[in-house]
Amino acid sequence: MLINPNNNAKFIGYLANDPSYDEQMSGKERAWFRIGVKKSSKNETETTWVSVTVWRFDVRLAKRLKKGDLVEVNGVIGLRTYNKDGKFFAEHTLSAAGMQVLNAAIYRKDAEDGNEMEDDENTDTQ
Repeated sequence: MLINPNNNAKFIGYLANDPSYDEQMSGKERAWFRIGVKKSSKNETETTWVSVTVWRFDVRLAKRLKKGDLVEVNGVIGLRTYNKDGKFFAEHTLSAAGMQVLNAAIYRKDAEDGNEMEDDENTDTQ
């Protein structure tokens, strides 16, 4: 995915749920999950929730993630609105062009299992 320099965002946050996956009719795989991005001020902390969709290579990496993992994602930001039970809601979305895992939990588990991740599996995919 080519990134429009006028619509490029980067978020660092914790996964709110295990990723979900599917395969499109075109054969492309995708994964999606929500992350909580915290903003702290003097007296309070606010969490912004962002729904992230990843494609291609990043799907392999996303399959290793679990709720609570810390990730950095970058890509095109959007806003989705919807009506649920007569109430209108808005949700931040990110179509990710790159993703990086920032916590080491999945690497420790691989080491315990005797597996090693390839060096390129924790890199940006722009």
